[in-house]
Amino acid sequence: MASASVKRQDSRNNQNPFIYTLDVLTDGSEGTGDGTLFLSVWKRAKLPVNLKDPQTIEQLASGVPVARYAVTGLGDLTSRLATDQRFKLQTVKAVFCCSTPAGLWGLPALLIALHQAGAAELAIVSTQSDKVAKAIDLLESTRQNPVVHLCQVPEKASSDAWWQVYRDAYLLVHAKRWKQNTSCQESVIYLYTLLKYERANSILLLPPKCEPCDQLTTQLPIIDDKNPAQLLLGVSLMRCNGPSISSVRNERFNWYFTMPFDSCLDSGLLVRAQQQSRLWNKQSRAFFPWNCARESSTPTHDRRLCSNTSLVLSDDATGILASLNRGQLFRSEACESERGTWPSLLHDFFAGSSSESPVDDNEIVLDEENEIESSQVLDSLPSAPAHLLVLGTGCASPSPYRGASGYALFLQNDLTIAIEAGEGFVTQWNRYVSGRSLSTIRMIWISHAHWDHYGGLASLLVAIQNDRRTNRNAAQPSKKRLRSENIPPWVMAPRKVLKYLELVLGEPAPLFRAVPHENASAVPKVFDDLNKLTGFHERTIVFWENVPVEHSCRSAYGFVMGLHAVTGPPLVFSFSGDTLPCRRFVQACRKLSAIHSAGRINFLLHEATFDDNEKQMSIEKKHCTVLEAMQVGKDVCAERVLLTHFSQRYDSVPAIDPSFRHCAGFALDGMLVPLRH
Repeated sequence: MASASVKRQDSRNNQNPFIYTLDVLTDGSEGTGDGTLFLSVWKRAKLPVNLKDPQTIEQLASGVPVARYAVTGLGDLTSRLATDQRFKLQTVKAVFCCSTPAGLWGLPALLIALHQAGAAELAIVSTQSDKVAKAIDLLESTRQNPVVHLCQVPEKASSDAWWQVYRDAYLLVHAKRWKQNTSCQESVIYLYTLLKYERANSILLLPPKCEPCDQLTTQLPIIDDKNPAQLLLGVSLMRCNGPSISSVRNERFNWYFTMPFDSCLDSGLLVRAQQQSRLWNKQSRAFFPWNCARESSTPTHDRRLCSNTSLVLSDDATGILASLNRGQLFRSEACESERGTWPSLLHDFFAGSSSESPVDDNEIVLDEENEIESSQVLDSLPSAPAHLLVLGTGCASPSPYRGASGYALFLQNDLTIAIEAGEGFVTQWNRYVSGRSLSTIRMIWISHAHWDHYGGLASLLVAIQNDRRTNRNAAQPSKKRLRSENIPPWVMAPRKVLKYLELVLGEPAPLFRAVPHENASAVPKVFDDLNKLTGFHERTIVFWENVPVEHSCRSAYGFVMGLHAVTGPPLVFSFSGDTLPCRRFVQACRKLSAIHSAGRINFLLHEATFDDNEKQMSIEKKHCTVLEAMQVGKDVCAERVLLTHFSQRYDSVPAIDPSFRHCAGFALDGMLVPLRH
């Protein structure tokens, strides 16, 4: 899609005080749902008239419109994509859900953004208002804003029944329930009428699996009791079995298509994170894997709506005044990668060096011409019984460079345990994992009920189910393996998280088996089941204990686990969750390591949210500073400590006490770490 290919400028558009844009946050590729599109309304007085002017492009890409509407629901990764694309969410007035559950995945992230911006109201239109109401009450019970107004799309009275479901000064919305044929599920079709445009002023939006047809475009509602709606353009969310673009024609208006491609990497998603990951991969493919097999260009077409683009809408017969690539403002920026002492610290951490060489305090910025030679020694992956893949290391608010909390523990015999599942878990997995199916995830462990730790959980469970279905249709190595992959994964989490999953995953078949942290007696059963799946005569997971920790919400946990080692005592791995320095956690680590592993923790993954000079804030938020996290590592006799969950306010790795350098490491998104040297 051209950056600013102006097709035509109508004189009436120059006089109109408002401009509408159709903004594509994502077309639905890479496990982000069915596509996330917004309608934005801009006041022309704040913009230059010439849409070729770079200033106009910049304002449309990163400015604040007078109103925004989520016209396709909100998919996974909504908040991080908005941050990456400099796309402001604080003026969103309404959300229209095309499908369930994918249309609700990003709703909590939007509610958090609106709450932080002080927004007063939000309207949500869906087919299941009762379910939406319960989810909002569960997630937002203590917040006073925004006030949420729910609208239920009525059952259809006839095939041509349209219902007015929303209206304000800028937008009029009609909806109808529609079933393409007897083999399809019922969908919701929306008609968005742009009230500030007078002539062709309506957009028809079709949900996934709903193909464009003449019947949909000839039976349109009456607008303002006068005339039938006049279509400006049609939008189809192409997902599975849709028609080809070339086969869809209409003399009166154009159809536009999102056409998501899950089989390859979307160049419009997480642009700056992609740049950074490629640079880490250049330094060490072993420790920073990057799924190069997914890097292929997607088909281009002048009517394909690509991620990270906008259409400037015209009210004349052309429909489109200009097409903009919002990412052009930062795609060429130098990668603002982690700075400070990471190269030497990383080498010591991976290699297990006890060298006390001086710390290099110089700032380091990576780009294509400036590669760090000192990390070239990291060229091979040591053998180990288990590896930890870091998928997200950020805290709370999203960042272009750090994803929400997420880790994958790769064990023997293709057994994977997911630890935390912040938004975008599936996207990150597809980028960093090659040759390992999501269906190998047999348990998902969530420390506590904060959105940055379970925002991607619903989409992950759906993706696991899809992979299981794919595997059922493919040749399997054994009947036993086939049976095990048909069993849904365990989800061990606080009750609040499990209730949320039950609300948003309205699937007839169970997608997970729930075990609340509060039910301590069920924990042994889970790990007995996992050990049976591995098929080894020895238990892969020797022990596991959940440990309550001190955080700002109820039911916050860390854990300590032991893994079978071919020789010697079990490998002991522990994870702090989000917490202040916790005596209970330290005692559990000491007790279990004394029983099983000569009193040492082999690998400690510990949060280090704040720098050492923000001790008071860490106390208020109930998080650790870097020094406190390292002290916990010392208290539990940890051989190695990997620090993670950094506040997004920092654009560099923090300083670290030189006495801890031999065992300390800073987690980076995409890092693959052996748990034992």
